[in-house]
Amino acid sequence: MSKIRILGDDIHYHVIVRSSTGGHVFQCDEDCERLLDLLFSYANRFDAIIYNYVIMHSHMHLMLSTQNGNTLDKVMHGFCLAAAKDYNKRHQCIGHLWRHRYRSKVIDNDRYALACLRYIHRNPVAAGLVRAPDDWPWSAYRYYSSEFENPPITLHPSYFLLGGASNEERQQAYRELTKIDEVSRKNETAFLEGRLQRNSRRYQYLAQQVFRPLPV
Repeated sequence: MSKIRILGDDIHYHVIVRSSTGGHVFQCDEDCERLLDLLFSYANRFDAIIYNYVIMHSHMHLMLSTQNGNTLDKVMHGFCLAAAKDYNKRHQCIGHLWRHRYRSKVIDNDRYALACLRYIHRNPVAAGLVRAPDDWPWSAYRYYSSEFENPPITLHPSYFLLGGASNEERQQAYRELTKIDEVSRKNETAFLEGRLQRNSRRYQYLAQQVFRPLPV
């Protein structure tokens, strides 16, 4: 039996979509630029809000919310189909681009949202691709850590709980948060990507570990 998805208005999600091979599929700037163009196109079409993203060589992480009914499936189905067609055409190949249907988890509180922001932006660091989040060009990290006019994303509401009243203070607080390396990456992955029951002891233990460095 397939898992029932929680869908509706103003629900925030952490979404993961992986390539079919698990290998280095997205390798050039054009691949990443096209993915972002298509993502924002389908988000705009179905009134979804993009808060965060990272494009890795084999997968993507997103944070988004739906504003007009049960549109998450429409956004992701349209995006994944268009991305596959575009990729296959440009690379002159055939077959599935994505391994399976996207996975999503509901973000239901501020601490979870901040942990998810941090986890996504530290993906390239954890993978050994760069030394710091701002060294990876294909994430939304820079929109949270420094000043940008008219960024393509919407800053997540939970982000505004960090630091003081000014943008500079929040940006500094977020930079410090993403530097903290005391949380086991294995625990973060199990908590933020795993299929755990929220009333389980394992979930409660991991929540304590992952939430510990958060200032809220």
